[in-house]
Amino acid sequence: SVIGSGSYAVVYLAQNNRTRAVQAIKCLSKISLDEDQLEMQRLELRLHQRVSNHKSVVAIDRAFETADWRFLVMEFADGQDLYEWITSDSLNRVHPTKDTRANQVKRFTLYKSIFQQVLDAVAHVHAQGVYHRDIKPENIIITRQHYRIKLTDFGLATECDRSDEFECGSRPYMSRENRSTQRTFYSSSKSDIWALGIIFLNVFYGVTPWSEP
Repeated sequence: SVIGSGSYAVVYLAQNNRTRAVQAIKCLSKISLDEDQLEMQRLELRLHQRVSNHKSVVAIDRAFETADWRFLVMEFADGQDLYEWITSDSLNRVHPTKDTRANQVKRFTLYKSIFQQVLDAVAHVHAQGVYHRDIKPENIIITRQHYRIKLTDFGLATECDRSDEFECGSRPYMSRENRSTQRTFYSSSKSDIWALGIIFLNVFYGVTPWSEP
C-alpha cells in the first residue's frame, strides 16, 4: 500500500519475504530527469546511507535500481509525523490551565524528550559532514511505541556547509540567509539549526512564528 508520495517518488509499505519484517520502499522515478536531477537522487542515497546508523535516523537496508527507477528499502517507522502529532495535541496547548499540574509536567517532559532526540539526530548527521536542509515536522516521525523519533527524507541534503542554493527547504522553516537575495552563500548547518528553533516553538506552542518569514 502507498504510505507517501512526492513529485518524483512514491513510498510503499512492504514485507520482507525472508525475514517477514515490515519495511518501507521508496521508489524514485528516473524517467524524464536530467543529469543534475539524477545526481541529486544518487546524492540522497549516498548521504542517507552515511548517516543511517543512528537510532534516530530512518535506516536504509539496501538500494537497487532499474533503467527507470531507483529503489531504497528502508526501516518502517510505525507512527505519525511530528506535524500530525502537533496538530492532534494542539488542544492541550491552547487550554493548558484546564489541565492538572501533574499532567502538565508529564506533557512537557515528553516534549523535552522528543526534542532532545531530534537534536541528537541532527548532531549525528552534522558530525558525518551531512546537512539536511529540509528539517521540518513532516520529516520527523514519532513511533507509536515509546515516542521514539526518526529523521527522514534526505532529498535536499548536501555535503557543502557553504551553500549557494537559495530557497532550499520549506519556507516556514527556512533561515533568513537562505531566503536572502543580497548574499552569495549561506551556512547549511546554521540553517538546519534555525529550523530546529522553529520546530521547538512549534512543539511547545503548536504554531510557527510565521508562515512566510
